[in-house]
Amino acid sequence: MYHLEEKVVLIVLKEHQGMINCVLLSQKRKMIISGGDDNCVLIHSTGNFLLLHRLDKLHMSDVRSMRMNPFESYLLPAGHDKRINMISLNNPEKVITC
Repeated sequence: MYHLEEKVVLIVLKEHQGMINCVLLSQKRKMIISGGDDNCVLIHSTGNFLLLHRLDKLHMSDVRSMRMNPFESYLLPAGHDKRINMISLNNPEKVITC
């Protein structure tokens, strides 16, 4: 994560095991969510940059993109496996596959 005004690196998040394909900052700026070639979706807190959730069995191939609903209650990652999952951010273990 890079601070544009101060031109310094704040933190490097290293939990992915491959290339990161997409990054999403929540509208309320409380979460950074990333998806990568390791088929995982990672959810970090922006307050302390701790890993909140590692969702590693969502896709059979790389996560390519993701969106969040305006209320920040659902996350929709899409993978190269032609699947879209709907994840409740109140209960990330509950996943609906489309």
